[in-house]
Amino acid sequence: MKKIGILGGTFDPIHNAHIIFSEAAYDQLNLDEMLIMPSPNPPHKDKNKITDLNDRVTMIKLALEEHPKLIFSDFELKREGKVYTYETLKLFKEQHPDCELYFLVGEDSLYNIDNWYKPEEIFANCKIVTSVRDLKEYDSNNKNAAEYVKERESKSFEEEIANHKKRFNADIIVLKLGNIDISATKVRERAKAGEDICDLLPQKVADYIEKNKVYG
Repeated sequence: MKKIGILGGTFDPIHNAHIIFSEAAYDQLNLDEMLIMPSPNPPHKDKNKITDLNDRVTMIKLALEEHPKLIFSDFELKREGKVYTYETLKLFKEQHPDCELYFLVGEDSLYNIDNWYKPEEIFANCKIVTSVRDLKEYDSNNKNAAEYVKERESKSFEEEIANHKKRFNADIIVLKLGNIDISATKVRERAKAGEDICDLLPQKVADYIEKNKVYG
């Protein structure tokens, strides 16, 4: 059976944490393919606040030129309306019945995944792959990060995994991965302020952002 990894998301923009996480999954899980799958219209985000899809896709393709282990996928781009994860996984498996899916999510997403639309179908159609970071690595000035840190302090990562396994019979894999203090928000903020972003994402992506004034 073919083992296929999927990292979905807005990728606004793609950055080094996405790449490190994906390549770690490819190597540690002996995947046959590792797909980078942008979402055109994530249901949990305001489409008016997301960078143009063409820019996001171009940046992904530029990034992957230097990372042959990772493959660009337009699977979600072919769909219309709001794109839900459970539908993506279900449709993908229907079209690739001989594959085993490994869906990558950040640890903060794992804490909120039971609030996603039809989480039981997400867990039923894939193995969830995540990693864990030291809480000290989170930016305390970021509201979302601060809320997540507070939540994780009240309920451990191990407890959260155990809850998902009990409630959804989830198969969750935790990768060995070092702390990576990079986020798309940080990239956008530094780019908007005219600061150097070359340490946060591939050089070709940094050049594209600067040349096209993607973030102002």
